[in-house]
Amino acid sequence: MFKFENNKIYWMPAHFGGDIYDPSKELYYRDVVSVTYICTTDGERLANYLPEGFELIRPELIIAYTQCREVEWMAGSGYNVIEVSAPVRFHGQRDRVDGQFALVVWENKTEPILGGREQTGIPKIYADI
Repeated sequence: MFKFENNKIYWMPAHFGGDIYDPSKELYYRDVVSVTYICTTDGERLANYLPEGFELIRPELIIAYTQCREVEWMAGSGYNVIEVSAPVRFHGQRDRVDGQFALVVWENKTEPILGGREQTGIPKIYADI
């Protein structure tokens, strides 16, 4: 019978087994170029997209394009990303942290989409970038 183990990370389908998490494992992206555009927008409307517990810090929309080439875990291949996010503050039961909330992320390769969605919950979808 399948049972989750605390020291493992799981991909779907989880009952196929997990991998032992190794925080010292290094992932190399040898050639990365990013361009970011920040624009002011209607803060009230933008805040409507944030889940409970998040507060919009500034009425800004952050649009970033990233080209990742020579990605080691992709056997030297690469992929492109467009991310739309907002500057937020998270109010937890114990802690508070400032950061960016990813509203949507488009990527042009399946592997990084699945990894981001399955392991970290990032809202990734496919696009021909």
